[in-house]
Amino acid sequence: MNSIKQTSHNAPKPRRRPFARSYARLALGLVGRAFAVAQRIDPEVRRELSGLPRGFSFALAVHPHGPSICLRMGDKGRLSYTGPAPERPDVLMRLQNMSSALAVLTFSKSAFEVYARNGLAVSGDLPATMAIIRALGLVETLLLPRAIVRRVLKRVPPIPALRKHAERLAIYLALPFAGPRKEHDYAA
Repeated sequence: MNSIKQTSHNAPKPRRRPFARSYARLALGLVGRAFAVAQRIDPEVRRELSGLPRGFSFALAVHPHGPSICLRMGDKGRLSYTGPAPERPDVLMRLQNMSSALAVLTFSKSAFEVYARNGLAVSGDLPATMAIIRALGLVETLLLPRAIVRRVLKRVPPIPALRKHAERLAIYLALPFAGPRKEHDYAA
């Protein structure tokens, strides 16, 4: 019995990475806000997410005990960034560790590549998850320079340049005002 306690007590603990954790929290917050704003501005993002039912929530989290974000479809069909993820969202996309999170959030690897290497686990409705991932690709296309988008997406969505730049500017200007919404904001 003593040897078991001693062995588990000496188990290696994950190293603390305060800078990485802070960056992940900031990047996830920006992505969540941009996602909500893009759904209001871009018709393609809106089309991809139109099949999600009212009250549907999805979250992106870093495991274990890392930062997380949640977005919820409101009664009027508007996606809202709600802040940290609730206990049980309808779809949970969980980055398995901080290294996987940083690979995705620094745009050095695509979410698909991280998923293929078991760095991303998804639970929930599969068709909804695919719609969310397609919409996320559109959001990345709107936010990032083409050179980065080409590196992380297999196929860059064709968005006319003038529309893309106008929507990019609108998203960047709206980000400071797209903060978390409280639960009572979803009623009617």
